[in-house]
Amino acid sequence: MKEFKRAISLLLALALAVCCTGTAFAATRTEDTGLAVSYLPEELTDAPDIQAGAAVLMDVKTGTILYEKNADEQLYPASITKIMTALITLEECELGDIVTFSDNAVYGTEAGSSTAGIAAGAELTVEETLYAMLLVSANEAATALAEHVSGSVEDFAALMTQRAQELGCTGTQFTNANGMPDEEHYTTAHDMALILEEALHYEAFRTISGTKNYTIADRDTLYSEIELWNHFKMLYSTHEYYYEYAEGGKTGYTTAANSTLATFAAKDGVELLCIILNDTGSGNHYKDTEALYEWGFAQVAYATPLEGYDITASLNEEQLALYETLGCTYESDYTLLVSAGSEDLTVSFVESADQTGGVFGYLLIQDGDETADRVPVTFDTSTEAAQSYLYPEAEETESEAAPEASTEQGGGVLKYLLVLAAVAVVILALVLLRLWGAGRRRSRSGTYRGRRRRR
Repeated sequence: MKEFKRAISLLLALALAVCCTGTAFAATRTEDTGLAVSYLPEELTDAPDIQAGAAVLMDVKTGTILYEKNADEQLYPASITKIMTALITLEECELGDIVTFSDNAVYGTEAGSSTAGIAAGAELTVEETLYAMLLVSANEAATALAEHVSGSVEDFAALMTQRAQELGCTGTQFTNANGMPDEEHYTTAHDMALILEEALHYEAFRTISGTKNYTIADRDTLYSEIELWNHFKMLYSTHEYYYEYAEGGKTGYTTAANSTLATFAAKDGVELLCIILNDTGSGNHYKDTEALYEWGFAQVAYATPLEGYDITASLNEEQLALYETLGCTYESDYTLLVSAGSEDLTVSFVESADQTGGVFGYLLIQDGDETADRVPVTFDTSTEAAQSYLYPEAEETESEAAPEASTEQGGGVLKYLLVLAAVAVVILALVLLRLWGAGRRRSRSGTYRGRRRRR
């Protein structure tokens, strides 16, 4: 027994160690908190006229698209490709992991393309490599990360395409990690919005892409320290394209793609992201982005109608007792994306007609006479209290059926005993009969033997 217990303990310790190891090598991803939905008119009006060939403006919290232009047209992404490279790196690596820059990473990129001047053989952390890739769009950094994660650019590109499909992208295919021109390397504004939205779950991505400058310290494997300044110009207050609500972004440009830009910005608690593809003209990708942000922030707001709401005040005495007995809950941090100026919403409770599924009722969120949404008030149906409330007839049936079952059982036992008694009588009779027969035989046998002895 001691050996068995010891083996179980060792197995549990091993399982715990494996679980801890799995979480230790994954970058932290923040999960969506609370319920967030949108309540907007079918079509927002007065959107700006932009020059970009394709664009999407999306609310980050709810994923609601506020504006789109040629959102599903397949176009070249250029260096905003590196957002997907960063996303997969954060999913697969720890920021402190060491990346070794191969000859292919340093010398295999196109001459004259964006670089941070990192030497072949350099050993940087994943974090430092991400800074080089996202701030100055270093192509050697993107290739080095691809090789670090998958062993080769080809395998990493396949992983990028697969990951895009998992995110719901329908018009995206990647052939490299840095966005260099390739006819088979393309995406859409809508797909890039989905990719950026997922990347924003990583605080490291937000921090790095929103950093103005960063220094990679000198070491034996570098020529010297490397000073990095973010190419995203909307961050700099002294620049003509400065936008005070911009939080971070990634630029891109090739002759084939023209200017591309992926950004995120926040104002008055609302966070939006913007994707620009195939924009021409000096600085138009910045101008189009700012125009879309200004329009979007003027259109929408977040409402939290259940913040501070006391549901008990909306329940009658019987409902309140049931609410407490069943342990009902609801999403108190519920967020609703509404048209700006429509934040004053009312809340009321309506009891559910069918509660067998664990829905006690709904909190109706109303904008005047219109119902904006309804939030379920739920309970766990597996609890004893819930079972007793939902199926009281089952308990009554069981308690009523018990005496009948007892009577039937008693009758059955009596019949069984009578049968046994009858069988016992028969067996006793047979035994007595055999004993009587055996006695007679012994009597006869004794007489015969006596006669022999007398002779």
